[in-house]
Amino acid sequence: MPEDLLTLIRARRDQLSRAEGVIADLVLADPGAAAERTITELAQAAGTSEATVHRFCRSLELRGYAQLRLALAAEAERLQTLAQQARLVTDALVHGAHRGRPARG
Repeated sequence: MPEDLLTLIRARRDQLSRAEGVIADLVLADPGAAAERTITELAQAAGTSEATVHRFCRSLELRGYAQLRLALAAEAERLQTLAQQARLVTDALVHGAHRGRPARG
């Protein structure tokens, strides 16, 4: 499984078929939502077939849709953690923790 799936999708976006590109755009727009969809739901959202979703997975060197969903769920969790960390840092900076004062919570 590729280590950074979203980076791989972005890198291969221009090499995909038009239909696979629509799938890529949906996945990149909201990896968490894509991870929660069934293959049928993702295909319908992209206006394509389940077979095209499977081809999309194969083009990313994934064995199938289940592996895509697992990788997307992991990516979504990683992105959520990064966003939470960014909010904590921003809050600390806004409340003066960067000047040695304790952050207010």
